[in-house]
Amino acid sequence: MNIKEEKEKCIEKWSLNNKFDKRLCKASNEFEDWLSQIPNEYQHETIELLKEFNYFSSYLVNKTLVELHAELMKNSNISDEDSVFTFIKSYDGKTNSSNDYWTNYKLINSLNKEICYEDIGRIEKWQWKYIKNVIFIDDFSGTGESFEKEICKHINNFKGKNIYFLTIAIMKNAETYLQNLANEKRIKLIMINKIIQVKAFERKIFEDNNDAMLKIKKLSKEKDLESRYHFGFKNSQSLIGFYNNTPNNTLGFIWRNKDSYHALFPRDLPKIPKWQQMKKNRIKRKSENYVNKTK
Repeated sequence: MNIKEEKEKCIEKWSLNNKFDKRLCKASNEFEDWLSQIPNEYQHETIELLKEFNYFSSYLVNKTLVELHAELMKNSNISDEDSVFTFIKSYDGKTNSSNDYWTNYKLINSLNKEICYEDIGRIEKWQWKYIKNVIFIDDFSGTGESFEKEICKHINNFKGKNIYFLTIAIMKNAETYLQNLANEKRIKLIMINKIIQVKAFERKIFEDNNDAMLKIKKLSKEKDLESRYHFGFKNSQSLIGFYNNTPNNTLGFIWRNKDSYHALFPRDLPKIPKWQQMKKNRIKRKSENYVNKTK
């Protein structure tokens, strides 16, 4: 295997006409060192998977957000008079990537701030009869479960509306899952995206997908990666990364850092402040005390 040649193929694909950002520069500089951590018996599989990996630089993300909006606006029914734009809220109230991409989307596409809602739950019941379109902005949907929660939370208000789900990328399984959910709940769901990804080991990358899966599993175990991330969160098997982070749906060897292994596109895991750790420790102690009392 010619490592330099294989690296150039990957970097050329990810940089999109030499549009580099900080994260991609780092990956390019560290490519050989990263590959040196991979035993020879697994290098062929890792390189073949990386060739299928989609990287969205900051340039490509912004370009795609403009394209997604243009695609949305082909629908003549979309107007400021009857549409709202929003994002998928995190369950704990913290900011998330959906919020970030929604913010970029509305700025890049010069949306009217009066139709941009951080919380559509604040829209009053009488106002809903004048709304025809609800547009959600997100970066990536790996399983569809986060968006499912939004649908179920507002299901009564969504009846008879056009619900749009705009994403940079979505897994094919997630797309099917959400469409089935929409049919079950009897709501109209329109999904607009840049790419639809099929699971890594359901593509025609290898002559023997099962053998390739086994090798990646062995590699992941040797690098002490948690089993739940060997093939991505909930076995998503995605191959995608963004300038701001790598989804945990992506194969774990690409993003999971460990003491003895440094990933090529590491996932950003923010440091938890002490006051939050204290809260978690308090909850844990209460739980342990309860268990002890019931023994």
